[in-house]
Amino acid sequence: MHPLRGMIVWRPNSVHTRDGSCPGLLRLGALVLLLLVILGFPPKVTESEEGRGNGRTASPAPEGAGAPGGNGAALPPAPDSSFPEALELSLAFVSGPDQAAPPEDWKVQEFAGTARFRVDEVGGTGVVRLESEASSFALHRDVEMDLAEFPYLTWTWRVDVLPEGGDVRRRETDDQAAQLYIVFPRFPAMFRSRILGYVWDATAPAGSSLVSVNTPLARIMVVESGPAKAGRWIEMTRNILEDYRRLFGEEPPRVGKVSLVINSQHTRSRAVSWFGPIRFAPTPPKNAASLLQATARPLRPLALSDQ
Repeated sequence: MHPLRGMIVWRPNSVHTRDGSCPGLLRLGALVLLLLVILGFPPKVTESEEGRGNGRTASPAPEGAGAPGGNGAALPPAPDSSFPEALELSLAFVSGPDQAAPPEDWKVQEFAGTARFRVDEVGGTGVVRLESEASSFALHRDVEMDLAEFPYLTWTWRVDVLPEGGDVRRRETDDQAAQLYIVFPRFPAMFRSRILGYVWDATAPAGSSLVSVNTPLARIMVVESGPAKAGRWIEMTRNILEDYRRLFGEEPPRVGKVSLVINSQHTRSRAVSWFGPIRFAPTPPKNAASLLQATARPLRPLALSDQ
């Protein structure tokens, strides 16, 4: 299964009577009616913009920053997005209970092969490392928010290894080392949900956008391309409200999930990427201060025993 398809699969639970038989049409109809009533009152939401990726290289950390961590980042708690006065919504990477666990508040989903990831620390900030060996997996985090309040998305990422021959424009080579998706769930999910994705592709030119080759529900923007900036932390900011409006031609549903994906199963190659904190905000950053004060020096390599 391609990761984009996995983001929109809806599997309703089966309903049976006490003796094991399926309920009659009346009970099933009541259940459907109840679902429609619940889904008829969704929370608020809004959208995004296009153009070339406007990433910038993150500022280098003071000498000595970037020491291996793994015990979680000492980050301030994310503001509560339910309050209009919240300045931003920040998604951090904090170590889980053990090395095999995903970061706190994130879930892992494997699509092909085995997920290999590790939470680390750079300059006092939590980061996550993803590695793919002819595999495909995602880290998901539930996020409920309205893009009318938080239209700007800022994140920091780094690619160390691009999948050989990866090209988002062709199904048989649709592999990328770094992919960030904003998921807008709507019922019924397989027909009305929307996915807005930002990728670092190996081949497709930066600034290009397209309908996903795997699902018509997703729009993909290539914001970085090729190996020229490999091994460096790059900060990106997008007006996702404008991006969404331009690419889908409609107002967006409410944001429901953020997904980080890496895959190299189509090209049968290897890919390595890193992500720093992800931030939703009402305005773009006012200066060049990065979310992640990172060193360009290589970090501790992923040991074979690490997940």
